Amino acid sequence: LGWKLAARLEGWGGEGLLDSYSAERQPVFRDVAEDFIAARIREEGDFLARYSPGRDRAEFERAWGEREDDLGKRVNRYEPNYEGSPVVLGPQGGRTSAHGDHSFKARAGHHLAPQPLSTGRNVFEELGAGFTLLAFDAASADVERLATAARACGVPLQVVRDSVAGGRENYEAKLILVRPDQFVAFAGDTAPADPDSLMR
Repeated sequence: LGWKLAARLEGWGGEGLLDSYSAERQPVFRDVAEDFIAARIREEGDFLARYSPGRDRAEFERAWGEREDDLGKRVNRYEPNYEGSPVVLGPQGGRTSAHGDHSFKARAGHHLAPQPLSTGRNVFEELGAGFTLLAFDAASADVERLATAARACGVPLQVVRDSVAGGRENYEAKLILVRPDQFVAFAGDTAPADPDSLMR
């Protein structure tokens, strides 16, 4: 919410930007409450109804160990994303959710994964206070199209150029537009067909 409020107060955030807060966060809150917290409480209740150290301590400890071995799987299922947000160029039919898969691939609506730049600095050390365009061996014309669209809309944009090698190939995109909250707004090898619409 902080970057969206700042964008409106500074005059570069569009009319619908604050409305996007609910569109992004409510589905995530719902999933966390229902699928992670409430579901976990139900699972624990069912577990304790079935297993008791007072009835059979060995069976309880075995079942408890199996249950704890599943912790990593549960953690990896939690990956809040905004694929269905009106302020990202997400996939067709994208849905905002707390469920997802962690990946180094840059995907619109997902948090940017860390990668080193050729300078040795982490990409997060180079992100600007506004939007950042990561350009990894991207065509200069594509970079300029996005930069021109940002200037036309008054959107603060910092461009970070680097090679696509050295781990950055894991992003699977030459152009990555990163929001101030470190979520990806757009990812692709070329600029989108309508960069002005993206920036608006």
